[in-house]
Amino acid sequence: MRGGNQPFILSRRAFCGAAIVAGGLLAGRVSDAASPALREFPDDLFGIAAFDAGHLVAVGYHGTVKVSSDAGGTWTRIDFGSPELLRRVAALDGGTAFTVGHQGSIFGSADYGRSWTSLFSEPGLYLRALAFTSPAAGWAVGHEGTILRTVDGGANWRRQKIADYKGRDLPRLSGIAAFGPDHAIVVGEFGVVAETVDGGANWRLLSYRQCPTLTDIAVARGEGLAVGLNGTLLRLVPGSVTSVDTGMTRHLLAASIAPDGRTLVAGQGAIFDWKAGGLKPAAVSGGFDMAHSWIGGVLGLPGGAAIGVGEHGAILRAAGADAPFVLAGTTTVTASANSHEEAAP
Repeated sequence: MRGGNQPFILSRRAFCGAAIVAGGLLAGRVSDAASPALREFPDDLFGIAAFDAGHLVAVGYHGTVKVSSDAGGTWTRIDFGSPELLRRVAALDGGTAFTVGHQGSIFGSADYGRSWTSLFSEPGLYLRALAFTSPAAGWAVGHEGTILRTVDGGANWRRQKIADYKGRDLPRLSGIAAFGPDHAIVVGEFGVVAETVDGGANWRLLSYRQCPTLTDIAVARGEGLAVGLNGTLLRLVPGSVTSVDTGMTRHLLAASIAPDGRTLVAGQGAIFDWKAGGLKPAAVSGGFDMAHSWIGGVLGLPGGAAIGVGEHGAILRAAGADAPFVLAGTTTVTASANSHEEAAP
């Protein structure tokens, strides 16, 4: 199944007992297998997303899922029930969320990330990012140029492709963001930037081999930023890509554009504010050794607040645009949420 270039429908696996659709979660269990014990080790975090101003979810290594209901002040670890490395997470108003993993799985939640259902699995496929514009419609992307599209909340996934890509090796796609229901941009290995304006029926290359590997993308209000290795930063508008000289070689791993316009970039050793066309390091206090750490996911919130997640499970929170990032409140651990089951009503 991997490596095919012809579009085809990927149906739910036989073991997939539930799917998120516009009307909610279809009832059903995925597996009766016992969940592994929660790890106490502070596993790395890679992705973070907001359902609304108060409810957040972060994901990471070894099936780590943490949720917050107080805008990131305190966090609770959820028993996800699988050791899969979770790369990114997408959250929507009303409590719907999706996440993807390194073993080719896509999971969905309908209760603000407290329980999860397996929606899709393709062993051997590494998925790295996703973007949803509604509880029904979204994309997931990953290695070997993989682009998957759903319009029914994850019940079925259609494979798409970048038709004009001519490279010998298919790229690892690491980030995707949507301007609207049919308009999205994907970025990844070999400096690939590709765009669709018709829901993915056609993907067109905007840039290829003009920069190093790109790791993440964020868009809002008709423009966006893509970041990557060796200090790579691109400014994006529909149909156009412009490179920005950051003057640095450190790897940039995450980007976010908040509802109020605060634009953040994060990676090796720093979180940056994008201001007046340049990157300004954000202040970090509270004893966190930012210089020797990395931040894998960043999120801007209303009012200038922001969250960064990364190495060894670090969660850093800034209360406002001019406030320093500090370690968030003590994370509690719960084994009460049996994941991969029907969500609680």
